[in-house]
Amino acid sequence: MGLAVIKESVASLDLARVNRELAGAPAEDVVRWALGLELRPFMSTSFGPNAALMLDLVSGIDPGVPVVWVDTGYNLRDTYIVAEKLMTTLPLNMQIYTPRMTAERWNKVYGGVPLDDPELHAQFTRAIKLEPFERALAELRPELWLSGIRRGDTEFRSTLDIVS
Repeated sequence: MGLAVIKESVASLDLARVNRELAGAPAEDVVRWALGLELRPFMSTSFGPNAALMLDLVSGIDPGVPVVWVDTGYNLRDTYIVAEKLMTTLPLNMQIYTPRMTAERWNKVYGGVPLDDPELHAQFTRAIKLEPFERALAELRPELWLSGIRRGDTEFRSTLDIVS
């Protein structure tokens, strides 16, 4: 689990001390600590394999926390099935953002997901993934980001602490 504290007024948090104190704490305690900061929270989800745990945890503590899902239109059928199941069984404050350019339109104009063209792939990432997420941030103006990332997923994530 990762937490990003965005608000400048808490920039003075002693992150080393906070991370030492939260090390080994149950995830529920970490979420309660973060929400106790009384910042404008949000969490993001991809409805991937491990999403249900974090969604259940946060919505069980505060079902009002906005949950942002960027539905790119390129998810697997199984992802949509899981998303629908979780959205109907958990008390989620869903905020679903879609790209301004639909997957269908992108596919017709550019021929699908560009795997062999780095420049076009960067354009795809910007239009399909980043633009809707940046719109969510601009509209919700969160000060605290609750995230269920796993340290072992990437080399970069392995460098992150509980609170950053």
